Order: sequence, then C-alpha cells, then structure tokens
Amino acid sequence: MFNKKSKISNVVWEDNDKTLMKITFEDTPDAVLESIHSKSLLAKKAKKQFSVEDIDKATEEYYKTLAQNTVLFKMFVDNYSEWREWREEKKDSKKRAEVDNDLNYILSISQNKDDFFKLKLQIFEIDKVKESTNKQWKAKLRKAQSSLELLSLLHQELPDLGNEPT
Repeated sequence: MFNKKSKISNVVWEDNDKTLMKITFEDTPDAVLESIHSKSLLAKKAKKQFSVEDIDKATEEYYKTLAQNTVLFKMFVDNYSEWREWREEKKDSKKRAEVDNDLNYILSISQNKDDFFKLKLQIFEIDKVKESTNKQWKAKLRKAQSSLELLSLLHQELPDLGNEPT
C-alpha cells in the first residue's frame, strides 16, 4: 500500500474520457485510481509530476504492452499442450543423455589405470567376493582388461549381486 513517501512510478488513463487516473508506485504492485478532478494529495502529486501529455504517452505504451502480452498469453494457452509434450520429450532426452554418459563412463574406466585398479579393489571388497573360494574366478577378475570384462565376470559368478532386498 502507498503512503506519503511512496514514489509514483507511472500514471495512465483508466477511461477514454481521461478523467480517471491509474497511479502506480515504485515499491508496491498496488495501484490507486483517482479522479483527475480530485483534490486529494495523491491526485495533486500525480498531476504535478506527470503532465497530460506524459499520461497520454504512458497510457499508449501501457495498453500497447498489455495488448502484446495478451497476444503472447493467448499463444501460450493455444500451444500449451504442444509445449508440455516438448518439455516431456526434453526431460526424456536428458535422462537418455545421462544414461549414455553413465554407460560411456563405465566403458572408459579401463582407459585410466588408476580408476580401473580402484574399481577392481572395490569389487574385491564385496563380502561375497571375499568369501568366494573360486580361485580361478578371482584370478580372471584380477586379469580383466576392460570394465565390461570385469563386470561380466562378476555377474557370471554373482548374478544376484545388488538385487538383494535391503
């Protein structure tokens, strides 16, 4: 709400007769309607700060912008269902890109010896791997040359790993 210290940001005509002013302020979205003939402090302040020509120009710009926004809103409403479909497709493509990035990362781990070694260590820290007595399988895990080979060997021996109920 406005008070005596409120700064008027704009004044436009609210009617075609140019007798009703719509006064807006800098610090609030609220507007006040005042008659051009009013003797109130606010009406006097608005008429002092804005000439009739200023109000005419501001009114023209205001209604021009309002018309443009109305057209844009109507276009948005008319195309809303298409926009929602586009947004859903974009979300889906982003998810697919994330999956592709994860897969590329998994496939490229073996390119970096340190990362590949750390992956092997993590696998050997799994309780079921530690507890396994299959020495041939563990040797194959150690000798694996790619992340796919390593994960394939892990899956061959422990197909349910990661699928246990928590």
